[in-house]
Amino acid sequence: MNNPNAAPHFRNFAIAAAVMALLSMFYFQNTVGPQADQLPYSAFITAVEQGEIRSATIQGQEVIAERSAGGTVTTYVPQGAGLIAQLQQKGVVIKAEPRRSRACLVACCCRCCRLH
Repeated sequence: MNNPNAAPHFRNFAIAAAVMALLSMFYFQNTVGPQADQLPYSAFITAVEQGEIRSATIQGQEVIAERSAGGTVTTYVPQGAGLIAQLQQKGVVIKAEPRRSRACLVACCCRCCRLH
């Protein structure tokens, strides 16, 4: 026998699956392409002091920076390090973004699954 309530549940599942697929595409779009070199914080500061860093994007305590000669590096900044002043002193272009969180993606998917 056909269940008349099956169609709405399938529709909600299909919508949730589509939303999850779209969110995954947006979330993982920055993971494709050349990977950045991971630098210890002290090596990153040395590169800043020597003028090797052109711009830096700060996401929480993670910094993704572009080298003046090309290429990308990342580092993890300890709290209270005073990095902003050092970057400004060397003329590095600074961009701040919210920290990316996988918890947000999971929460959105969970909300979509409860659409019935």
